[in-house]
Amino acid sequence: MASSRKSGVMLHCPDLCPSSTERTMAAAANRKISVSMRFRENDLTIIDRGAQLLGLSRTEFMRRAALHEALSETVIRLPANL
Repeated sequence: MASSRKSGVMLHCPDLCPSSTERTMAAAANRKISVSMRFRENDLTIIDRGAQLLGLSRTEFMRRAALHEALSETVIRLPANL
């Protein structure tokens, strides 16, 4: 059993260290996936201008815009009898 000593307390790895499955899941969650998109030239000009004004790359600008739209379009459905 792996263990380490910190401040005079014996720490056992199974209690503190992530399992190989947890490490694999964490790595997968952080993996970047490429997305390809097509834009009209005038739309891309506007996107690039917005990114430049905020000091962001085109990729970061588009990522933030996409996440903002996805999160702001969340629909909350209520029962009809309220």
